[in-house]
Amino acid sequence: MKASEEAEKEGAKWIPISAEIEEEVSELDPEEAQMFLADLGEDEPGVNHLIRAAYSIAGPYQLLYRRTR
Repeated sequence: MKASEEAEKEGAKWIPISAEIEEEVSELDPEEAQMFLADLGEDEPGVNHLIRAAYSIAGPYQLLYRRTR
């Protein structure tokens, strides 16, 4: 079973990320990075999707942690 199928079966979020693509994007200037991502049919790096998903899951807990510090 593919990881995406397993995640869907479990009701989990699935965020595919290619380390090779992320590395290449990080080494390009912003304009070239946008063109590169557009050629891949993406509007932003995969890591941005991962960060947003993490914040959406941890959001309430993050606020609680900040207030207790």
